[in-house]
Amino acid sequence: RSAKSTLQTLKSSILLYQSHVGQLPTSLRDLVKRPQEERAAKKWEGPYLDVQEVPTDPWGNKYQYKVTPGGPTTYE
Repeated sequence: RSAKSTLQTLKSSILLYQSHVGQLPTSLRDLVKRPQEERAAKKWEGPYLDVQEVPTDPWGNKYQYKVTPGGPTTYE
């Protein structure tokens, strides 16, 4: 249940980031730290998560995230 809740929080944070910046984050780190890319950094209004580091799943693994080749608005 904790993993499902965290995934929903990540999804909401990704969509909020996208609405502010105009593109998906390049990594989940962009949700908690200003992105390196200049254009994204100027529009960043985060942090988008209420933590200092991206959380790990209940088993201690990093959540996997990538923008999919389908375009700049799709991710998995």
